[in-house]
Amino acid sequence: MASRSSLVAASTEAAFEAFWVEFTQNGFNVPEGLIFLLRNFTLKHGETPKDGRARFYRRLWCLLWYGTQQTLGANVGGQPTYVFPPTLKRVVRNIIHGELVDRPDPTHTRVYKINIGDLANAKWPTVKNNRKQKKK
Repeated sequence: MASRSSLVAASTEAAFEAFWVEFTQNGFNVPEGLIFLLRNFTLKHGETPKDGRARFYRRLWCLLWYGTQQTLGANVGGQPTYVFPPTLKRVVRNIIHGELVDRPDPTHTRVYKINIGDLANAKWPTVKNNRKQKKK
């Protein structure tokens, strides 16, 4: 019987693979900077998984809002609430597992649905070759 850690690792890799496939099917490459953020995210000491996921999504929000020339979602009026693609959500849930609660996506007027093209064309942190990245 497989150990829990090997099942978690297999589930995480399956989530990453589905994420990769979605980019490929839409004619994009997965941004190295985004993969680096996903592969190297760790919870802070004493941080709950819920708080860690919130911190990760805040970081993505800032990178997409401030790091794009068109400020993604500015057309919805004010600062938008981003709804991320399901494949990205699955990856995040796999790298920061625990305390998972399914909630419906928000539907108010300031919602902007991020798509794979938005992620592919966003400005991500540059990955330096000498930085150690977790094994894929």
